[in-house]
Amino acid sequence: MDNTGSTPNGILYDEANNRLIYVNWGSNAAIKSVDLADNSISTIVANTGLGNIDGIDDDAQGNYYISSWSPNRITKYDANFENAEIITTPSINNPADIGYSMTTDTLAVPVGNNVVFVGFEPITSITELEKDFDLSLFPNPVSDYTTVSFDLAQTSQMELACFDVQGRLVKTFLNEKLVAGKHRIVLTDLDFPKGQYVLNLSSQDFQKSMLLIKE
Repeated sequence: MDNTGSTPNGILYDEANNRLIYVNWGSNAAIKSVDLADNSISTIVANTGLGNIDGIDDDAQGNYYISSWSPNRITKYDANFENAEIITTPSINNPADIGYSMTTDTLAVPVGNNVVFVGFEPITSITELEKDFDLSLFPNPVSDYTTVSFDLAQTSQMELACFDVQGRLVKTFLNEKLVAGKHRIVLTDLDFPKGQYVLNLSSQDFQKSMLLIKE
């Protein structure tokens, strides 16, 4: 087809709706679909706010995941391409086509010559920091990776850092402005010794610390 009006990149066959869903290259890249009954093209999400979308896949619950280069992240949409959830993985850079395993509930994200695996195990809320802000960490104890999940009521400059029990900085995982909404930060670069640490999530207005056990 030569009438997409965009630069298609990743593509997914949506059997239930007899259509192809494709993501696009460029700034503020759209998500579009092709109706296989008549080859008509429609726009699903016109303004994603993302640049250079590279991959798309779905899961067993009807959710969709897309990978983007600007910013470097995975964005999860529900079945109606609404209620976007941001999945930030500090170790990824220019994520390529992605693949979801329904058997293990895991998303594979190719990054250069490596593949980052993002797990979506059920997350149990640990405590409430303030109204509309829940922070959780799963799994904990951790080995290869762990996922920090929280909701932001408003756009904030956020820092996520790890300290040893003496209060010394071990690693800063994230220090950037995050938009309001649901966030998952997948930590895969846990290259420090076994033991107990303090994971601290903070902004200008609040902070929350919780115990992280590296095994």
